[in-house]
Amino acid sequence: MPELDERGIDAIREYHFLGGSKVTDLKGTFRADLTNVDLHKIFVTWAKQGAKMTRRIMVVCSKWGDVITMFPIP
Repeated sequence: MPELDERGIDAIREYHFLGGSKVTDLKGTFRADLTNVDLHKIFVTWAKQGAKMTRRIMVVCSKWGDVITMFPIP
């Protein structure tokens, strides 16, 4: 099963949480109250659904920052 390590969590926070240095209007953001444990649970759920190894994933969030789905980008 793929792993979500500290580096991965840091990248998610940098790119997809308000205040992150890589956040732009072109990307969705997570709710600010999601913890690292929450991110790990989301990732594990996605991985258990048959995710294949990949270097990138697409995360689809609602306009309120709730995760709708995630999938690998080939």
